[in-house]
Formats: sequence, C-alpha cells, structure tokens
Amino acid sequence: MRISTVARQTGTTPHAIRFYEREGILPFPDRTANRYREYDEQDIRRLELVLALRRLDVPLDEIRSLAGSCFDHRCATSTRQLLEVVDRRSIEVHRQMDELRELAARFAELRRLLAGDHEQRRSMMIELETQNTVEQAARAPHADCDCGCAGSGCTCGCECCLPSGTHDQHRQALEVLAQPAEEACGCGCCG
Repeated sequence: MRISTVARQTGTTPHAIRFYEREGILPFPDRTANRYREYDEQDIRRLELVLALRRLDVPLDEIRSLAGSCFDHRCATSTRQLLEVVDRRSIEVHRQMDELRELAARFAELRRLLAGDHEQRRSMMIELETQNTVEQAARAPHADCDCGCAGSGCTCGCECCLPSGTHDQHRQALEVLAQPAEEACGCGCCG
C-alpha cells in the first residue's frame, strides 16, 4: 500500500506517518523500484498502536519503546510496559480532574459572589485584592514573618525586611513588599 492509502485507512496524514518514521517510532518501509514507500498490514497495525498511544497522551519516547517491544515479539515485556503506562496516565488524569473540579468550584463561588448585590461585590473585591496581595508577597523570597505565615526570607536587616511584631503589622509589611521593589524598599535587597 502507498502512504496515502495507509493514512486514509488509519485516520492520520502522510505527514504524521513520515514524522513517526523520522523519530524512529515506526520503521522505514520498503521502497518500490520507483522509490514509493510500500506498506503492509504489519505497518498498519504498528501505526494503529502508535496512534492509540498518542490519543492516551503517552510521550513519544515511551511509544518508541512500547512499539518496539510489541513488534519484536517481546509480548510479556510490552504488556508489562503498557500496564505501567496505563496506570501512570490514569493517576495523572485523575489528578488533573481533581484540579479541574477545584477550579470549577472556585468559578462557581466567584460567579455566586459576582451575581450578589453591589455591597457584597465591593466587599468581595476588597477581600480578593487583600488576599492576592498577601499571597503574592508571601511567595516573595524576601517576605519574613515571626508568626510563621510567610516562612523565612530575607535576613539583610533593613527595616522593610524585618519581621513584624504582630500579624496586622505583618500584613501591612507584606502589602508594601508586594509593590515593585523600587517603591517598597530603597536598600536594593528586595529587587
């Protein structure tokens, strides 16, 4: 069979088939006297395996290994490898689903708050601004706090980097630290 026939039969493109050959995932096919690629049923089965693994989002290096062992008559090895890939991808997909559910819940809460009355929205926006400022500053490498909420950070000793005595003072310090370095501190350590 010619490459266009194989592509049509497997639902891919000649360009994709040539890519998999260049990457060593598929073997280069025999060529006819006039230099056309000549494919057989085994080439189609190998390509179908590669395409199925790509649909599972398996990385190309793993596909190369799996396809090689499958078609080199190492059935026990390829079965074990395939099970490992399926288990690993399943765990990853479930982790992504959990993250997406959490994101959807945050969107739903934001939607609920935005649909509320004007005072509720104003209060929410102030709360979100404060929370974002504090979270950004807490992630900054120079944020330090004796209450432990931001972890350890800069120890240069300048006033802007010293830990605050109370959490309210700390919150104010974090808001300053969330500003661009040139506005927050003249010592240069925070930039």
